Amino acid sequence: MRRGELLKSCIGRHYQLRSYLFFFGALGPLWAAWETETFYQSRFLTIDYTHRVAEVFRYVFVAVAISNITEIRSFDDPLSANVLIYTLTMMLEQFMQLVLRIELYFKGLGDEVPIKNQALHQIKYRKLPFLILYIIAFSTALVMFIKAKQENAEGKEITRGAIWDLNDLPMTITSFIYLLELLYESTWLFFRKNEDARTCYVPVNVDFLIERYGEFVLLMLGESILSLIGLGETAISRFYYEMVILGVVLVICLHFLKFESE
Repeated sequence: MRRGELLKSCIGRHYQLRSYLFFFGALGPLWAAWETETFYQSRFLTIDYTHRVAEVFRYVFVAVAISNITEIRSFDDPLSANVLIYTLTMMLEQFMQLVLRIELYFKGLGDEVPIKNQALHQIKYRKLPFLILYIIAFSTALVMFIKAKQENAEGKEITRGAIWDLNDLPMTITSFIYLLELLYESTWLFFRKNEDARTCYVPVNVDFLIERYGEFVLLMLGESILSLIGLGETAISRFYYEMVILGVVLVICLHFLKFESE
């Protein structure tokens, strides 16, 4: 719903580029965090309290990041700390992912060769580079936030570029990270095509993934109902009820199509 509010607030704005950057910069890292955790759980079993505490921290980081996604008018305000907190929590979440991959390399149990190879590949080409980019995004957001506060205290007017300015750089970086995530997922196997998959790839539990993605689809369908209800003013008007009823019918049809396709 948070991203829905952000997307709705971008409609009709004159700064489309900024809207796209903020939407994909907010959507991408959160989707990548969910998908990374899903694939991790589909490959490895962790039942000790240390990993459960680590999961609690990761969920807290993601929850705080989501809570700071607001409508574009507030999200891109240099005096608002939303972008600063968002980049900080996503940086910490990425750090936790890096730590888990390092643990896999040294402590992973099972077929050690593919576990070590895959963990090392992800550390070198995904987790560590992306963490560095998140650190840059957070550092930039911190500098921009401090600068805006100082200018505001001095009574200076904060001017914004019509299309893009330095205050948009943190979310531009997170959007770039999302693009790199997509490129990595679609090309990493191509660059390792000459290697034996049994030595460089830990297979996933397909049944587990089917269940998790199915749960995600149902969750999004349910969230879309809530978003429709809160899309406009809840006044008694023909347009509002037409919008809600047609939207609910569309969501129900999507629900049927999902189960029919399965």
